[in-house]
Amino acid sequence: LAQGPATVNEPATELANESANVYSAVISQVVNKGAIVNIHVNLPPSLTCLLTRHTFDKMGLGVGQRVYLTIPPSAVSLFPRT
Repeated sequence: LAQGPATVNEPATELANESANVYSAVISQVVNKGAIVNIHVNLPPSLTCLLTRHTFDKMGLGVGQRVYLTIPPSAVSLFPRT
């Protein structure tokens, strides 16, 4: 399973879009990479989301916070197990 771009939404702006896969998750780790911030969430599976520093700061995200990941169906690809 490979996933392309996803949108991270705060609980107040949770999306209920029938054409997207929406998952509730809690941020388990935040890794500062300078202009990019990696946030790790456990659904399972464990996913890493990349955000710009500006977006991360604007959303006020942190460890323990519940977020909603929105992954459009067109961004998901399935590959046979080798």
